[in-house]
Amino acid sequence: MRLPRILIIAVAVITMAGAMLADLVIPELAAQHAFNPAWPPHAKFHDAQYMVMTVLLGLIGLVLALRPGGSEVCRVTVQAALSPRREGSAVRVSAGGQAQA
Repeated sequence: MRLPRILIIAVAVITMAGAMLADLVIPELAAQHAFNPAWPPHAKFHDAQYMVMTVLLGLIGLVLALRPGGSEVCRVTVQAALSPRREGSAVRVSAGGQAQA
């Protein structure tokens, strides 16, 4: 398995687990978030929404990284993320899969 794919998989797993650990599992942090009695119900709703969103985003990343042909998607993603860009410029991907600023 190539490095870009490994990086995408690692970030996806950390994304999926991080919010759940911080907001539900680790008692000291959960007391400040999901189980905080000072938070109104609407704030708790948004915390739950955030947790579901991060799990789904991590799952999408895993699916894209682990599917057949996913190594090309991972390579272009990592290349685009690491390439230096000017403020406000968009990254375009050419037909050959090369990220261009």
